[in-house]
Amino acid sequence: ALLENNSLSDHARMVVLSSVWQSLSRTNKFSYSVSKSAIEGLVNSFIADYSPRGYSMNAVLPGVVDTPMTRSILTDEQIKKIEHETPAGKLVLASHVAKAVSWLASPESLGVNGQFIRVDNGWSQIRAI
Repeated sequence: ALLENNSLSDHARMVVLSSVWQSLSRTNKFSYSVSKSAIEGLVNSFIADYSPRGYSMNAVLPGVVDTPMTRSILTDEQIKKIEHETPAGKLVLASHVAKAVSWLASPESLGVNGQFIRVDNGWSQIRAI
């Protein structure tokens, strides 16, 4: 409705949250992975249609974030495995994700449009053997 009525300010910047799972797969996560993959289409279609109006959209793709929910779902052994497989050796903090969103929503990120920013300490790029 905001887009159809031109209710957004000039140069509006939108940020959506997805997950590194939009481009990775694992068993028993079919619906989750598909829903996250749809966000890629949303961002790409948005910039094709609305960038000429001065709007931008980017996505933040968190990895495994150290939250109470993560700690309740994953075992200590699973968390240690993820930390071992992460180049930085630790889980991402929620504040790291928030700072990425804040930067993308700010005028400081002008020129950044249609990007998918992974906030995962390198976990989705490199795996330890």
